[in-house]
Amino acid sequence: MPSAPQRPRKHTDESFVITAVTIGLISCIALGYLLDWYLENRNTREMNRAKTEVYQQYLHNTPSQQPKPLPEALAERLKVRDQLLAHPAVKPGPGFTAPGVQSTGKAIIDAIDLVQDRQASPRF
Repeated sequence: MPSAPQRPRKHTDESFVITAVTIGLISCIALGYLLDWYLENRNTREMNRAKTEVYQQYLHNTPSQQPKPLPEALAERLKVRDQLLAHPAVKPGPGFTAPGVQSTGKAIIDAIDLVQDRQASPRF
């Protein structure tokens, strides 16, 4: 049996309308997405510009201040730390910054240095 001859497909007005509506919807969605992206970036730029202006005004209106001196206790702790690190017998480990370690280390180093000084001096 021979197959029936195929006729070319006729395009109706309905298929043109459906195609036009589909293209229009896709175009609207794409344009809406791009418009949203553009407006969001513009708002971000404006917000950053406003923040920069406020910060620049703050810098302009705030007088520069000299750094405050360290409190006595902190200055003493830093001094002890520097003395310990300068001593050849001290090798800081993981607990070096733990509370009380540096002050105890300073007492030990002072005692060792005192004994070594006594042994080095001649006895009469």
